[in-house]
Amino acid sequence: MGLLIGVVLFLSMNYAQAQTTWQGLSFGMKHQQVRDALSAKGFSLHGSDESTTSTAEPDLEVKTNSATISANLKQSVATASMFFKPELGFDAQGRLQTVKLNLDQAKVLQSTPSLQPLAVLPYIAGTSVYEQLTRKYGSPTATRGPCDNISLASLVGSVQECSAKWNDAGQTIELFWSWSGLIGRPEKLSFFISYSSGATAGL
Repeated sequence: MGLLIGVVLFLSMNYAQAQTTWQGLSFGMKHQQVRDALSAKGFSLHGSDESTTSTAEPDLEVKTNSATISANLKQSVATASMFFKPELGFDAQGRLQTVKLNLDQAKVLQSTPSLQPLAVLPYIAGTSVYEQLTRKYGSPTATRGPCDNISLASLVGSVQECSAKWNDAGQTIELFWSWSGLIGRPEKLSFFISYSSGATAGL
């Protein structure tokens, strides 16, 4: 009986580590395995096998696909692509634990210079990414802030924040953005999507 329990636990641990995530990667992969898997998808991994954080290039391009955005903005802006910088986190044993996609604001604005005022960026990125994640993973397990109903007008001259989480077969996916557009102060936007091993109950 003890041997059987040991085998079951071993298989369970390996199943958890093999959870498939962004770009078909599996949590628990070593650096070289991640490097090989990303190379097959056209990405290159930067960082030594001893580092706990590595980056991947090129940026991930996410096509804006939202009827809501198209109905409220001119087409040249509504169809702007969003670009994300991939950052991969490894534990002390060099096993993949997290994937974080940070919005590359400079590249987005360079690609679509007509994205003005800057408040348009969290509106487009937030609406489009939330809708795409919901289509893929269903309704989020928890939300905080205007994640599913962003008002472009309300972003002007305000401070707002969104956090939404999805649980999918042993992994947690989070969308987070924080916007500060107070009059007389520099506009600031933090925006990322993260994938991590394990599931959480809420925010």
